[in-house]
Amino acid sequence: MKRIINQIAGIFLIAIFVFTSCKEEDDIKSADVFTNKEFVYNLATKKFEPETELNGHINSAGGINLVYYYVLRDDHPPLLIYTDEPAAENRSDYKYTIPNASFASLDMDSVSGLKIMARHVDNTSSEGLVSISAYMPARPQLTEFPAVISPDLSGGTSLISGKIEAESGLAKIDIYDNYNGAFALVESISNLNNAENYTLSYNYTYRKRASKLKVLVTDGIGVTEEVIIDLNVSYPVAIFSDVFMTAHTTGTNTIFIPETGTTAGNCSLNASEATMGFVYYATGSGPTFYSPANTSNIAKNFKCSGAEWVIQNPSALRATKFRVLIKGTAGVDNIYSRFDAGNIEELDDEFFTENGITAPTGSSARFDAAAAPTATVFNLTGGSIVYVRFPLPGNPSAYKNALIKVKEATSASGTSTIRFDIMVQK
Repeated sequence: MKRIINQIAGIFLIAIFVFTSCKEEDDIKSADVFTNKEFVYNLATKKFEPETELNGHINSAGGINLVYYYVLRDDHPPLLIYTDEPAAENRSDYKYTIPNASFASLDMDSVSGLKIMARHVDNTSSEGLVSISAYMPARPQLTEFPAVISPDLSGGTSLISGKIEAESGLAKIDIYDNYNGAFALVESISNLNNAENYTLSYNYTYRKRASKLKVLVTDGIGVTEEVIIDLNVSYPVAIFSDVFMTAHTTGTNTIFIPETGTTAGNCSLNASEATMGFVYYATGSGPTFYSPANTSNIAKNFKCSGAEWVIQNPSALRATKFRVLIKGTAGVDNIYSRFDAGNIEELDDEFFTENGITAPTGSSARFDAAAAPTATVFNLTGGSIVYVRFPLPGNPSAYKNALIKVKEATSASGTSTIRFDIMVQK
């Protein structure tokens, strides 16, 4: 009798095992139909092909509640990059699209696919797979372009020539020069018929104060390549446009270096002590250009990762001087009009003397939108140009003159900013 009972119990356990196994199988493999294409990920454009975003279709008899998407890459564990919850009316017939932004920050060189896990309303699930391969198209190639050309300064043209190869075809060629300090478009050539090989032959008309040309090529999938050509022209002044600075305690654009027209932040203060032309910082009185030699009282307020600026070499700091040019006299008004027209050719002492302007003497210049301008207070209306004199690094008895034209300025606790063009004597 005992033997019979054991046999019955064994049969019962086997039945339970078979039923449980079938249930687990049903939990994992519900009858969903995944309709997916094979996709190629363009590493240059960060988009997919043949369609720009990865998409597909799932038919589910059980109804989909949630969908999880995992990127599969060689030598990496599956990475969840996106989830979606289909609307009630789409649970059985679900079309999905994954934004390219979900992939943009990933290293997709070794991508092999996308695993899709669909969770159903009855808590069962199914899996699908989208095949993905990565592709890096060849960048456009620019060859046989000259490194330097001597432009015709008398109004004639100068030939720019070179060869361009573009595996994905050419969409356009843009030609720029930097006559106003930043690169500005000269001409765009777009009737290129998606050519893979092209010989550029362009007659450039020189624009005053340009020192460089840029040829920028865009291919058929949006990949760009460029070449810079120097213009063999000597200028007595350099113009730097749209210089942006902050006046923040932990700012990243608080230092201006006139020789290069570049800015640096608080963590570069010690490295820039001999080269900085001025710093920008806001005290209770407002955001201010400070002479480096006049920063001893505010140095502690410039901080890098919480550490205060401790001046290492006070004797290297330049004693830069400032004078705000206030509109209303013939000489000052002449400078404003000529700056705006872009026809100031010299910034030597004679230029300022001819316009009745004395040398700057202030150690700072402060922005105040509401106050009337003075020799040390500027605004955006009656006093937006500041005359600056920079001592030369290592030679404080020599100097170069400069003009700052303030274009935008804000004054708010902790967030003051400024944007300006600056013309610096060479």
